[in-house]
Amino acid sequence: MNKNQGFSLIELVLSLVILATGAVGILSIVAQSSQRSLTPLFTQQAQAIAQGYLSEILAKPVNDPNQTEQGLISSEAGETRSTYDDVQDYYQLSEAPHDALGQAILDLANYQVNVDIIQDSFGFPAVTALRVDITVSHNSDLNAQVTLSSYRNNF
Repeated sequence: MNKNQGFSLIELVLSLVILATGAVGILSIVAQSSQRSLTPLFTQQAQAIAQGYLSEILAKPVNDPNQTEQGLISSEAGETRSTYDDVQDYYQLSEAPHDALGQAILDLANYQVNVDIIQDSFGFPAVTALRVDITVSHNSDLNAQVTLSSYRNNF
């Protein structure tokens, strides 16, 4: 009895095709899970950015201290982030993250900050309050977006 030991060429090619198919499937799962593992990081960073903006805005007075007559919500022409002195100056602000002095934070350039100010009276004409909505999103495909809202009223 003279039996040859080993694999034939067909068996070897077939086993390589099966292994390659399995490896491609596993690698695609690993790539997808590693990409999704960044979403909590982006969301947490977006929340910290939104909280920073919200704290900055709510520390300002509701009305411009330089004006005696108060009108509708609007930002003032010619003002920059470093000269914002009231909540209404942030109306429809849309930018990459900046500090309170208006300096860009380059490490956070992949985020977008949108601020909306909405006037609300809660159904009472004598009450004037502003709802501040901060939406921060990441520029990636991961849809990491955070919205924080708070009210600021004129005491």
